[in-house]
Amino acid sequence: MRIRSYQPGDWRGITAMSGIYPSSVPPRGAGAYWLWSNRVWPEDRSIVTVAEHADQLVGHYAFLPFRLHIKAQLVRGGLGVNAFVASEARDKVYVFQISKQARAHAKDMGLQVLWAFPNANHRLIMEKVEGWHCVDVFKAFEKSPQDDGASCLALDSLDPLQPEQALQLDDFLEGCAGSSLIHVSQTYAAWINRYSRHPHNEYKFHFLRDGREPVAALVTKVYQDPGSGQTRGHVVDLATRDDAWTSEIIAALECYFRARVDKLSFWPMNAHFRASLTSAGFAQEGFDTFMGIKVLDPNLECLIPDLTSAEKWHLPMGMSDVF
Repeated sequence: MRIRSYQPGDWRGITAMSGIYPSSVPPRGAGAYWLWSNRVWPEDRSIVTVAEHADQLVGHYAFLPFRLHIKAQLVRGGLGVNAFVASEARDKVYVFQISKQARAHAKDMGLQVLWAFPNANHRLIMEKVEGWHCVDVFKAFEKSPQDDGASCLALDSLDPLQPEQALQLDDFLEGCAGSSLIHVSQTYAAWINRYSRHPHNEYKFHFLRDGREPVAALVTKVYQDPGSGQTRGHVVDLATRDDAWTSEIIAALECYFRARVDKLSFWPMNAHFRASLTSAGFAQEGFDTFMGIKVLDPNLECLIPDLTSAEKWHLPMGMSDVF
């Protein structure tokens, strides 16, 4: 068994591993998904570690590099994705062996802080063996949307995104760049690469306006849940310049989605959204999501109290590769 860094062409062996990607990724589309996840979405080439046995790839872990804004600092961060060992190799190599070498590769490549949303099994390894810190364990906030009255905000769909709308979106996101919360870069390029260039999911961009002025930009996804048969709406990303609009934003989205979906779902986003979602009758439902962080740069260990405070993060669904 050999654990090593990615080599050109390894994507073939990675995408051939059954079960490595979410069920929403069609088998014939795994190559396109790999290209998006590893080359299009991140701000730099992914840092990929694989396990190889008898000339076959049987394990994998990757970190996707992003700049992370922490207070006034800009650090090199990485999102951990697709920790995986093929079923036929689980008596030969373990996830923690791959992830240990993956973290060493990430540190050598200059990453300073890692974050991830592991499943329950990998979470235990990360906390007990690898020394990751828990940021939060949460469920999505969900509700069957109600129309409790008119909202003062109008929803403007940017589908398809026209050149003038693209310029407005760029201006708005640039104006949100001063957020004090811990966040990845919210720029026009980041949104296009994350959402418009995804090979399988269909996302839509919107503005919420007060008159002519946008108060929020957001990304949504509507899909049919094969398990429940419900039509579900996800608010995947959202940018606003003023948290005072939070309750109105939620009310406007309920009005818009009432006739379109059976369930509307948010991640906590931030402390303002968490409180407003609860006040609006949204309940935490579904499975637990664990978020953990690992500081690789000893000079940044002083930031661990901030990094492990969920209220200090801007945490939309789009921070994860799953949605």
